Amino acid sequence: MIENFAIYVITMIVVISLLTMVGNKLKIAYPVLLVLFGLAVGLIPGLTKITLDSELILIIFLPPLLYESAMSVSVKEMQQWWRVILSFSFLLVFLTALSVALLAVWLIPGLSLSTGFLLGGIVSSTDAVSANVIMKYVKVPSRVSTIIETESMLNDASSLIVFSFALMAVATGTFDLGQASLSFLWMVLGGTGVGLLVTVIFIQLMKWLPVDTKVSIVLSLIAPYIMYLIGDAVGASGVLAVVSGGMMLGYSNVKFLDSETRIEGLNVWRNYAYLLNGFAFLLIGLDLPEVVSGIKEEGLSIETVTLWGLILSAAVIVVRLGASLATMVLAALRRKIEGDRKHRYLFDLPTCLIVRWSGMRGVLALAAALSIPMVVEATGTPFPHRNLVLYLTFIIILVTLLLQGSTLPAVLKRVKFPNYMDHIPEEKARVLIQRELAEYSLEYIQRHPATTDEEQVLVEYLTEYWKDELKQEKSILPTKEENKNYFYHLCQKQRMHLYRINRRHPEIDEGLIRLFVRRLDLEEERLKNE
Repeated sequence: MIENFAIYVITMIVVISLLTMVGNKLKIAYPVLLVLFGLAVGLIPGLTKITLDSELILIIFLPPLLYESAMSVSVKEMQQWWRVILSFSFLLVFLTALSVALLAVWLIPGLSLSTGFLLGGIVSSTDAVSANVIMKYVKVPSRVSTIIETESMLNDASSLIVFSFALMAVATGTFDLGQASLSFLWMVLGGTGVGLLVTVIFIQLMKWLPVDTKVSIVLSLIAPYIMYLIGDAVGASGVLAVVSGGMMLGYSNVKFLDSETRIEGLNVWRNYAYLLNGFAFLLIGLDLPEVVSGIKEEGLSIETVTLWGLILSAAVIVVRLGASLATMVLAALRRKIEGDRKHRYLFDLPTCLIVRWSGMRGVLALAAALSIPMVVEATGTPFPHRNLVLYLTFIIILVTLLLQGSTLPAVLKRVKFPNYMDHIPEEKARVLIQRELAEYSLEYIQRHPATTDEEQVLVEYLTEYWKDELKQEKSILPTKEENKNYFYHLCQKQRMHLYRINRRHPEIDEGLIRLFVRRLDLEEERLKNE
């Protein structure tokens, strides 16, 4: 049994890698190919199926995927677009859940409103993985990628809140609006607090204890699971705990992690998230035939239920389109009322189109749907309409992923983005960063003079180097062992100053700041290997 499972997992990893290479060759997002392949394999009769415990689905996939996204998000960009992000992350989720619930109740005979909200909560969150994979083939403004990625992280939390309330209503048959409001407030505040608290403890452990690179990376891998489980245990949002903790760690890691840990940790996390996403998208296709058999057991017509799924898929797309257009209109009114001349484009038509067409459903919807229990715990009876909700979820995932995911590259190529002037040109930003970094470095060297003749040689060399304002790429590595500590300390001070530059200059793309930090990390690692 163990050998068969190992072979199955290894085969899936090989398939994920091969289909990714095919997708790169054909310029097709690998999640689309994985779903199609999984569906094709799942239809093979007699093939052994591997199913995960429904209670483990959310825990296995969700915390690390959210954590990896949260660590790389730009806090500065979030602050600039917080109105749009919050409206899509919370208001649009509730609007989508309500629309799906009402339409499903009207469309499907015998479906309760609470079950309709259960389905609405599942499919109201978007999946940024597919959109990000697709957008790497076509350059898009940073505002667009920031809105899509950050919205996806936060709407995962809000959709799961709707899902949990609906699940409770289905199980108990009652719904208390006042109690639900207090619970919602605690889920948001408590979840955020848990994530920040665990991160603070994690940071202090890293500072107090002699932790090497391997241990640091292992701790970072288990951190999102700890955040999620603690948040869930205290009745708060485990998702928000992971998101808030990941954002805090990503923003402050330069203060307590060494260069080697940042470099190796980034590579480990990228590969880990890539494999988890691959497994999740394969499961979407592999599990569909099993869900179809469940529909047949309930005596429902596959054709009729598929039609319901297509209608609900269209509703999900239309609701997002309407919300995008409404946001664009409100942004225009705000600009007119406030007389905002500086930011000419707040949320224009090109951004509206891409944000609307990036609303694919994926990993979270799959995990939430599969986590629906088989029986109602209080009564021991089968969970009502579980197979129906699962099948409709799969249809909505497939329609949005295959329709929008396969056509998004063509949409991106046709859309003409104006010059938003969110950031100054990259070359100009590089010169600005280099100049400020040079001025700070020279000031630091003057305030910390050499204490030995050996250090004096290094200081004189560094002084000449920074006077040249880093205009030329050349090695600044000291060759004497005793001078390395001075150089390490200077590198750390420069990294901290880069984040101060980031805060002082909102017109500089934060991604460029991170490139400079990575450059210092690589320079420091080169010295260690000399």
